[in-house]
Formats: sequence, structure tokens, C-alpha cells
Amino acid sequence: MRFSRIAFVFLAILPALLGCGRKTMPVPPQGTLPAPITDLAYVLEGGGVTLSWSYPTRMENGEKLSGGVDSFEIIRAVVPEEESCPGCPLPFAKPRRIQETSWSVEEGRVRFHESLDRPGSRYYYKVRSRRARAWRSSGDSNVIFFELFPAGESGNPAPSK
Repeated sequence: MRFSRIAFVFLAILPALLGCGRKTMPVPPQGTLPAPITDLAYVLEGGGVTLSWSYPTRMENGEKLSGGVDSFEIIRAVVPEEESCPGCPLPFAKPRRIQETSWSVEEGRVRFHESLDRPGSRYYYKVRSRRARAWRSSGDSNVIFFELFPAGESGNPAPSK
């Protein structure tokens, strides 16, 4: 009698000890994040660069984005000309979150300006959007790049991709 009680308790606890199997990071429900930005562009002006992109209006699943976006992440890589190599991975820095006070929206486009300080380098940028209720960022935007020429040199910025 006592053995059967112990066996019963053991069998009742066993599934809880084993768990559900493979452990991974939690996955948020599909569609809760803004759709990735696809039209990131730039203009070199005023000793810096102004990035612009369309303000997100849709979620990943195509539904209308309600509540808007509370911040964006700017991700930048700076590669000195002498270290540039085609096909090499880009050394993107940790994403920098910018709040609403750092960007403006004009005619449905977000604009963000920052100074540039490394002449003779190639700058690469991509952007992500974030919602207040989401713990993650949207997918990466398209990547743009340009060269910052040293003072006195002329040249056109490299085309963005």
C-alpha cells in the first residue's frame, strides 16, 4: 500500500521535472512589431548626415500599426578607407536608441541628423523601430552607405544600396 502511494506521487511529479523538452528564447506573437523600414535614405549636409525614412504605419502581419512607435534604433558602422574590403562583414556598433526628442516627422518621413567626424571613412547605417509594448525591435532596414571625404578633397558620395 505504501509503495503504491510513493509510486503515484513519483509518477505525478515526473512530468513537471522533465519539462517540455527543448528550451529557447520566448517568441512574441507574430505581428506585434512594426514592419521593417525599407526606404532608408540620406543627405550629407551641415557637417553631418540627415537620415530619413517613412514613419511605420503597418505591423509585420500587414495590419495597421496602432499606438505608433516610441523610439528608433540607429545602427552605424564606420570603416576607414584603408580597412575597407569588399565582402567583409561590417563592424556595426551596438544599436543606439533615439527618443522622440531626437527626431522629427515631416510629411510622413522621420528625419534624424548627426555630425560626422571621421573623414576618409565609409559610413554604413541601418535603422529599426520599437513600440512601447514590445520588448524587441523590428527587423533591420535597408543598409545605406557613403564616404566622407577629407577637407579639400572633392568627390561624390558612394551610391546607397
